[in-house]
Amino acid sequence: MLDRLVGYKISPLLWQKVRRGLSAGRVQSVALWIIVDREREIEKFVPVEYWTIEAELTKKIPAAEVAAFRAMLVGLIDGKRLDIHSREEADEISDELKQASYTVVKVKTKRVSRWPAPPFITSTLQQEAWRKLHFTAKQTMAVAQQLYEGLPIGDEGSVGLITYMRTDSTRVARSAVVEAREFISSKYGSQFIPPHARSFIKSVKGAQEAHEAIRPTKIQR
Repeated sequence: MLDRLVGYKISPLLWQKVRRGLSAGRVQSVALWIIVDREREIEKFVPVEYWTIEAELTKKIPAAEVAAFRAMLVGLIDGKRLDIHSREEADEISDELKQASYTVVKVKTKRVSRWPAPPFITSTLQQEAWRKLHFTAKQTMAVAQQLYEGLPIGDEGSVGLITYMRTDSTRVARSAVVEAREFISSKYGSQFIPPHARSFIKSVKGAQEAHEAIRPTKIQR
């Protein structure tokens, strides 16, 4: 009934005023209005250049292994937000920060536990390479191909460092699982070994399982 009240009457009007073949209705007209409204917002948007500054900080202790940490400049000492709109301004602030000394005024620690991610398949390897290194899929696969085919490792000659990199399976070979558990137990202690190895077999819908997941060929390397 609503379609008769709205669409049936408006569509002929569109043919007369705009052009034939157009249609209107209680759903599509509202959807079109939302799209047009959003497009107008996009057209009004004025991009603004902005810069951020990060610093890698560590204690000045000679011959000491002190972990560095990263900090981002977010505001002034009085709490006001700092917006940087040009490279010149960023360089000027950066030069000042290089001469400054810093004090850690508060440290918060908390224990966090999370489920481990499944072993790499081709798509997740590419996603992680982009997220951490900004590698394209093509770059990632080129590097992975080299690691798979082999690189010179001392007296060992050319050694393949990862398993086959074109796979949709999260399965890990039993021998690799045993090797990993033995390594963790000897290096960190048996308390870090779960009673049973976590399995991700067939976690990917439609996986063919022709090759195992992408992993190092030797955990010691």
